[in-house]
Amino acid sequence: MSDLTERPYIYESPDGGKTIYRRYAGETARELIGYKYEPTDQEQLEVYREMIVLARTHPGLAEELERVKMYYYLLKQKDNEVFWHPV
Repeated sequence: MSDLTERPYIYESPDGGKTIYRRYAGETARELIGYKYEPTDQEQLEVYREMIVLARTHPGLAEELERVKMYYYLLKQKDNEVFWHPV
């Protein structure tokens, strides 16, 4: 705080991060400042379609999509346990 008369905000998420509220320290009234947007399946499909089209002209994206496809096909194989490790 740059001014000692300025009260700090307290940020809260009562549902584990799905919604975020803020209120002044010492007060109970709060305001919603953000929430996690959950896209529909149709919206997700549109994003994936756009990624496939864009990958035709962007080699880095094409390479990453190939990795995702490989992981997907490995997961679909019966009795195949796939381990994931962040790169």
